[in-house]
Amino acid sequence: MKKRLLPAILRLVVSGSLIAYLLTSVNLSELGDALQSASLWYLLIALLLAFLQLVITAYRWQIMLAPKEMRAPLLSLTAIYFVGRFFSMFLPTVIGGDIVRGYELSRLSHRVVDSATTVVMERILGFIAVFLICWISLIFGYQYLEGTNIPAIIGGLSFGFVLLLAITFNARLMIKIISLSRFIKQWNVEGRLRQAYRSLHAFTVSRGVLAKGLLLSLVHQLVGIAVVFFISQALGLDVPFVFFLIAIPMIWIIMMIPVSIAGLGVREGAFVLFFTQYGVSDENALLLSLLLFALTLITALIGGLIYAWGGYRKRAISTD
Repeated sequence: MKKRLLPAILRLVVSGSLIAYLLTSVNLSELGDALQSASLWYLLIALLLAFLQLVITAYRWQIMLAPKEMRAPLLSLTAIYFVGRFFSMFLPTVIGGDIVRGYELSRLSHRVVDSATTVVMERILGFIAVFLICWISLIFGYQYLEGTNIPAIIGGLSFGFVLLLAITFNARLMIKIISLSRFIKQWNVEGRLRQAYRSLHAFTVSRGVLAKGLLLSLVHQLVGIAVVFFISQALGLDVPFVFFLIAIPMIWIIMMIPVSIAGLGVREGAFVLFFTQYGVSDENALLLSLLLFALTLITALIGGLIYAWGGYRKRAISTD
């Protein structure tokens, strides 16, 4: 039990240490003044966009279920997304929320492997959309990044993602990698991994579904970026939207690093790192991140209420 708790304790320590360091590095009175002067109307718009973003992702998930001959009501998938958001607040990054979503879908569909691989494919399309937005925006907004380290960060992360993607969808290589697990005699690990990989790789023949999924991923990411932009407007920050198109996708990727709880601390540090390079004060950069966390927390609490209610489990998911 102690060994299982150790990673969670370490992530709590990382999150707490980073937040404490950032708070001691800024002027708290200036932080409070900026918060008091924030526009509630812009924050309300940001919150409504955050709700819309979850509906869009649920619709994308519904489309991704089609190749697996699984049909689920949009309302149920949206509810599961809210539930996933709730659990991601206590688990390492959004990956924890993805695991919960896959588990909840498998409980309704009774198809564990296909439920899991639709979530994985969703996440892959999300990453592709993030990098596409970032690089296209970089072409038009490079002048905002001159003299900063942001292009180098983008290049490094992009190279790593392309390499990982190439390995993932190289069937021969992946089968060899999976075969390394054959020494684990219990639980038929190799057989299960092969089944999961076949389910994931099967998406490559569903080009129409992948195209729709990628388009919705682009819309989803743009709405998410707009959420942060409207929070910045609430704070009166004079930062062009194209900078958000470049910086926010990279911050989201950095948040995926599973060293903290819900990305807390890592997200705030990334916001300070990126936005201070444009000239935003430490206080405003930190407050921008904390307000985004507050909006995320609202959607997470709604997800907690939905989970406690459990009504979404009463809607059957049909499979053929």
